[in-house]
Amino acid sequence: LFLGVIVIFQLRGRPAVLVVLLYSFWVPQIIHNAVHGHRRPMLLRYIVGISVTRLAFPLYVLGCPHNFFHAAPSYPLALLCLVWVTAQAVLLVLQSRWGPRFFVPKRYLP
Repeated sequence: LFLGVIVIFQLRGRPAVLVVLLYSFWVPQIIHNAVHGHRRPMLLRYIVGISVTRLAFPLYVLGCPHNFFHAAPSYPLALLCLVWVTAQAVLLVLQSRWGPRFFVPKRYLP
């Protein structure tokens, strides 16, 4: 917890890096699937549902000009957050369709 506070404090001037770090919640699952060879770990509706609900708050704060925080909108940052989470969700879906290690080059496979 303390380390997290220090990282957020150090990245306060770089919101894009902070958004990418905070919204990389599917990355551990993608790595776990690839390492352990899990082909279908989650249902599509679960992946989409979790992604949409986790995106609701940052898209509201970053994209709505009249949000309840009275924060100025940052459309590029909102788009970055949307694209990053969507890319992770697509990669999870592709892992279930084409295999968990489809993106790993053949020479690195066991």
